Amino acid sequence: MSNVNFKKCVQEADIVLLTIGQNSFPINIKKAIEKGIKNYNITIVKYSDLTNDDLSQSNLLGNSYEENGKYYIEYNDKLFSEGRRRFTICHELGHILLGHNLKLKDDKVQEREADIFAAELLMPEAIIQEVVKRGYSIQNQNRLENVFKASKQAYDIRLEEFGRYPDWYIKSMDTSSIMLQFNGFLNEAFPNKRKHDYYDVDEQEAEERAKDAWRR
Repeated sequence: MSNVNFKKCVQEADIVLLTIGQNSFPINIKKAIEKGIKNYNITIVKYSDLTNDDLSQSNLLGNSYEENGKYYIEYNDKLFSEGRRRFTICHELGHILLGHNLKLKDDKVQEREADIFAAELLMPEAIIQEVVKRGYSIQNQNRLENVFKASKQAYDIRLEEFGRYPDWYIKSMDTSSIMLQFNGFLNEAFPNKRKHDYYDVDEQEAEERAKDAWRR
């Protein structure tokens, strides 16, 4: 999809990451919206506050719109998957920050860009690249989804982009600030196997170590 502005999607998501004052994952989406986004008046609305219908099995995921200078993100809070709910909110946030036409629904370029933005906000590419450099496999889907509280869709996008663009330095903005901001989290959750020869560390033990880091 040649019209997709990948670099802009990554940059806008990274700006949010750098301004929310958080140095660990999973990203606090509400905090990201309330504190990390300047010059935007955004309100998050649960669908359950708008209707009494049973939305647990609904295909209705989310929506964003502007009214009188204010932006609203609606999402289905009855979806079983927390990761799917979080991805939906980030996707709709992407539409707003990327300057999309919110009245234009199902536009393939806009939808793809919002997906890339959401994946970057939830699972930053630079962080995933560093995790791989430290000796961890990104094929462990459940582990990564749990660490970042992300959806399968976010994971799939990360996996796809990782394979398509192995040299992320070329296509992204300077990520040194993000690496510095989340360095403590990386050291706690993903201690360097290659540097410290942790190849024999049990995966379950490593995951428990990561969980301890999330709680801090």
